[in-house]
Amino acid sequence: MYLTIYPNPIDSNCVLHHDAGWIVKGVIGSDANGRECQTFNVPDTTNMWGCILQITHPDKVTFNNRGLLAYDSINSRWLFYLDDVTLADPVIVEVPAPPTPVPTPPHADTPIGVINSVYHTGLYDLSTHDGCGQFLEACVTALHDEMSKNYGHLRKTGSQNQYNGHAVDALQLLVRDGETKAGVYDIILSSESPDAKPAFNYVGEPRPDLWYYPA
Repeated sequence: MYLTIYPNPIDSNCVLHHDAGWIVKGVIGSDANGRECQTFNVPDTTNMWGCILQITHPDKVTFNNRGLLAYDSINSRWLFYLDDVTLADPVIVEVPAPPTPVPTPPHADTPIGVINSVYHTGLYDLSTHDGCGQFLEACVTALHDEMSKNYGHLRKTGSQNQYNGHAVDALQLLVRDGETKAGVYDIILSSESPDAKPAFNYVGEPRPDLWYYPA
């Protein structure tokens, strides 16, 4: 006689592990009403024995549970009575914390505000010569784009302290911009040292002959 079950999906791998030691694999077929099913050929001598019904499928969670096999003599069939239900432990998936976004510096409306915004990106090491030169170029670009097209570099040549052909720590504004008068401005205090920090200090009249933009 046969035990009939109706797994979904129907092509699941269905196996009956009996306490007597035998194992039977389900076979896909149809019941008397034409409904698709899987059947197990169960020995007649196993009435009210325990077994484990295991149903697996590559795309589904495995069903694995104990039950009792009981023979229904009226309908000439085997029945599986679910028994000893054991809940599976939850699968805990560690979700990495999202990276901390880099804050966008607030819009600045003063030269020192723009300079500080560039500094607070954390991209420039003012304790080094190249770090100062790179910071100076970023500040000139930001001031030129956000404040006035008259901001530019102070050209340096020969043995003068320079980076990429311009001053390492100074820039110039050719024409007055609002409350900021034209002139050469030092934008790094104690440049190329551990104490270096941003500034915007007037140091003299502009030098149009040495002004240029971009770097």
